[in-house]
Amino acid sequence: MFIGGLDWSLTADQIHEYFENFGPVVEVKLKTDIYTGQSRGFAFLLFQNPESVDKVLEQKVHVLYGKRIDPKRAVATETGGGINGKKVFVGGLDPAMTEQEIMDAFNAYGKVLLVELPVDRSNNQRRSFGFVLFDSEESVNQLCQKSKIQVGTKLVGRILLYHLSK
Repeated sequence: MFIGGLDWSLTADQIHEYFENFGPVVEVKLKTDIYTGQSRGFAFLLFQNPESVDKVLEQKVHVLYGKRIDPKRAVATETGGGINGKKVFVGGLDPAMTEQEIMDAFNAYGKVLLVELPVDRSNNQRRSFGFVLFDSEESVNQLCQKSKIQVGTKLVGRILLYHLSK
């Protein structure tokens, strides 16, 4: 399962403990930033039995440590994670912009699953570009028709479709 909307302070053990209520959990992979080690707000979870996924999805609202979370059935694809057509490159970002500001601005075009903000390894500073992953290609198509969008108090340009080659 894909578990989105997680509080950044949650641990894999806390996620495991919550989802054990729906069936035996085999593995929790909490995704973290490779440079800071901070949670990226989502995880992948594997149950021992597929029926456990159905039990999770039958429950409409999930709240974990005071925050509503968004569990979804993970779907394996042949395109390296299913991001082709759903991920955009965003250039011209101010490195001072927060991930939340970027997510809030892009949510106007569709549900944002992930914001990636690369860091320059040589100086540990944020780069002036990033990637935004949406839950649908329709959101990306709508967004790519714009030349610039408002993020906080700044206009951001250079929005391009990101595509993985096979």
